[in-house]
Amino acid sequence: MLLPTKRFAAKPSPAQRQAPALPLVVLARLTRSLGVMTRAGVPLQSALQHLSASERNADTRSLLLLLARDIGEGAPLSRALRERAPLLPPYYPEVILAAEEGGSLEAMLARLASQLEQEHQLRRELLAASLYPAFVLCASLIIGLIILTCVAPAFGDIFAEFGAELPWVTRAVLGASQLLSAHLLPIAIVFILIAAAFMQAAAMPAGREALRRAALAVPGYGSFLRSCSLARVTGVLATLAGAGVPLDAALELAAGASMSAEQGGELRRCASRVREGEQISGLLSMSTRLPPLVASFVALGEESGSLDEMLHSLSTIFHDEAREMAALLKASVEPILIAGIGSVVGLLILAVYLPIFDLGGAVRM
Repeated sequence: MLLPTKRFAAKPSPAQRQAPALPLVVLARLTRSLGVMTRAGVPLQSALQHLSASERNADTRSLLLLLARDIGEGAPLSRALRERAPLLPPYYPEVILAAEEGGSLEAMLARLASQLEQEHQLRRELLAASLYPAFVLCASLIIGLIILTCVAPAFGDIFAEFGAELPWVTRAVLGASQLLSAHLLPIAIVFILIAAAFMQAAAMPAGREALRRAALAVPGYGSFLRSCSLARVTGVLATLAGAGVPLDAALELAAGASMSAEQGGELRRCASRVREGEQISGLLSMSTRLPPLVASFVALGEESGSLDEMLHSLSTIFHDEAREMAALLKASVEPILIAGIGSVVGLLILAVYLPIFDLGGAVRM
């Protein structure tokens, strides 16, 4: 049974809470390779040197050589990793330290690799669900700008020569085209400034949190994000519990991996209560920020003494749920986007060609 302790209770530093500089897919590959080598009896220093020799990226190669140097000087792997904490997920050095103390480094490296691979897959699904609508909207915006700045002015000159009365929709499109053509540079500068301000805000903790809250409030997409967050949190907890990291520290580290401030705050409150001797399953059962399924699986894990296995199963459930929701989101958003973009582009084309039909009818008469 995992007992609370204050040894791991310190919160990760701001640098540790940032996204890892080392890509997850690279870290997962290196972790799995290191586990295979150590299981085969290769000393850690030699294994890291072999990995650095086969690594093409200069920064990654330098990191591996630094770790090999520290180990050669007598430092354990966990301490060497803590010196490079901003490059790694916050829980990574803690899992290695617990595995070293428990004598299960080889097995824990394999579990860490699996967790990192799952996190990478979640990020890919999240990125795909976010980029698809953005790409389609940007493409439609570019098409609309081309029609307004290139096509509409040419037809406007033709319509002016005939002097015919134009439909209201054509007059509106031509007016928007003239406004855009006359003030293209100021409008472009305003959009660039807005984009720069948005990126600057997204780089700050308060801005990221505001964007995260806004994304969680979007119907459908917010539920998908919560499922991704729960899959990540329970996966991290399963890895930490399997390594023997104390439960209060595991909850603190898992809170830092959450994509939702509400979930993270709930986990931190549970961590502080666990240090006071309360049982985690009872705390989770009273939580309104986490689904009841989490409390049920944790209670079963505590009763059977297999908390890490139950958390791993729970992570798999949430991961499958997130994957299904991503497919459902794409299937739901795609026809809406196509219909909306088709309507706007169709309206622009109709505004341009409708007077041509009227002029053609007048000529035949």
